[in-house]
Amino acid sequence: MKKIILILFVFVLTAINSFSQVLSFNDAIVRSARSIERALSHRSIVAVINFNSPTEAFSNYVIEELIGELLKGRNINLIDQRRIVIIMEEMNFKYSDNVNDESLISIGGTLGVQTVISGQLLDMNTFYRFIINITNIEEAQTKTLISLDIRNDTKIYKLLGKDTTKYNLFSANFSGVLNGFFPDMGFGVRARYERLISNNWSLGLNFDWSTSFQEDNQVLFNISLGNGFGPLFYRMGLGYVSYSGYEEIYEYYYQDTTNYPFNSNGLALVFEVGGRINFNKAGKYFFEFGLIGTYVFGEGIFIFDFDYENRTWKDFTLINTFSNLFVGMSYAF
Repeated sequence: MKKIILILFVFVLTAINSFSQVLSFNDAIVRSARSIERALSHRSIVAVINFNSPTEAFSNYVIEELIGELLKGRNINLIDQRRIVIIMEEMNFKYSDNVNDESLISIGGTLGVQTVISGQLLDMNTFYRFIINITNIEEAQTKTLISLDIRNDTKIYKLLGKDTTKYNLFSANFSGVLNGFFPDMGFGVRARYERLISNNWSLGLNFDWSTSFQEDNQVLFNISLGNGFGPLFYRMGLGYVSYSGYEEIYEYYYQDTTNYPFNSNGLALVFEVGGRINFNKAGKYFFEFGLIGTYVFGEGIFIFDFDYENRTWKDFTLINTFSNLFVGMSYAF
């Protein structure tokens, strides 16, 4: 049991640490601005040229926000964007275009700057990769300054011209009972419907059923708040749980075993952490895995036992927590 708890603890820490590397959209812009300031010498003359993405709206937003952050820092000198727009129009370029290194150097030379900033957005299906490049005009060299993973949210969907009303997720999983109310292992099934409700949050409805190999059963309904449809997720919620089964007691008087049934219901606090991997480019089908932990309020389940010292029946309470590992598929629509 100690080994199982240790494995679960390591799993949760790993998942949380991995999730911490997936940023919000605005955090990626702020980090990019600070990285640019650290990479360039004080008061360098800089031009933000383009950000390659599927839509002009997205590229314009990134450039405007990035310039705003750089102006807050006051560490570099930025060329007036109106001059950049005029030159790019003469060269038949837009902010959202993929401008090659030769063109970037040409534009930078015309503007008389030391460094040119560009970037691009890569669709990784369940998240996006946000890349910022810097081009040294004198050395005619471009390098990637920063590459960050950003999670999907409604702001990104809107800027990319996607219909946010269609972003729902249905999951069907198999789960394995690890520990808790049931003293042995088991298995289960679960289903979840989830809907994106804001830039960073999703609301979901869960149904879980599991059984141990001793034929103890657990049913859980819960509603939970999650962090959206990114590659790594966490959820917290409240639910209602019902347990039923029997405790097998050997009675010495009769020299036989008796099955004592039990049933318990109560409110539960539910926490989930896990990940999903997209296996088609359309971003619709995902392999999903994770850990669900449940704490049941109240006294838990009482199971009868015999006090041989006092020759009387007694009862005792099992712990109020249990955990399941789950694995399965999910579908976004």
